[in-house]
Amino acid sequence: MQTQKLVVIPDLHGNPIWKEIIYGKNFQKVVFLGDYFDSRNFKIGIEDEIRNFRDILEFKNQNSDRVVLLCGNHDLHYLNGVFGTCSGYQPENADKINSILQPFFDKQKLKMSYYDDHCKIMFSHAGISKHWFENMFDITCSDPEDIMNLINKLFWKYPGAFEYQQVDDDLEGNGESEKEGPCWIRPFSLLQHPFPFTQVVGHTQQKEVTKMGNVYFADTLNSGTGILEF
Repeated sequence: MQTQKLVVIPDLHGNPIWKEIIYGKNFQKVVFLGDYFDSRNFKIGIEDEIRNFRDILEFKNQNSDRVVLLCGNHDLHYLNGVFGTCSGYQPENADKINSILQPFFDKQKLKMSYYDDHCKIMFSHAGISKHWFENMFDITCSDPEDIMNLINKLFWKYPGAFEYQQVDDDLEGNGESEKEGPCWIRPFSLLQHPFPFTQVVGHTQQKEVTKMGNVYFADTLNSGTGILEF
């Protein structure tokens, strides 16, 4: 019998390749790392993005608790209460994207973080900085389930808290600061003062799945090869 797997689907940006990745797999869990919209591929238009996300939602409906959808920065800026945008934002299509994304968010089905107790791994779009977490919640905590719950409750109540912070030490303006949140932080900053648990993130493109410290960087679909499974 084929062993059940946890399958990670990194940043798609409208790419339907996730269907090929999961086809025939006996999966225990499928975790999407966010960035469902804002394709940079001229062959993928807005209707393709919408259709692809509808297919993902149907896949989620059919598999209920076995599929987790996380929020990326290219999804965040289409939610109500979020005013900042990032590159690739589609103002002409914002209402159309919001109309399908917002109801899913309102049902608290779109998450900012997910901790899998079976694999003992924390998942988010860009990573959870210890510095960011302790400043945001004014507590010190190392229990991953408590961290996940606090982050998701804040996200569902106030998604604007996860906007890009544009902090002074982010000299390049690309998220390279420990003060940036789970939609934005870049690898070097994430690794400075890590949590003790393993994390899996997307957001920063890799030619292949790369592990540095206790963090797997898995954004390979649009720039390289390799899929992460546990």
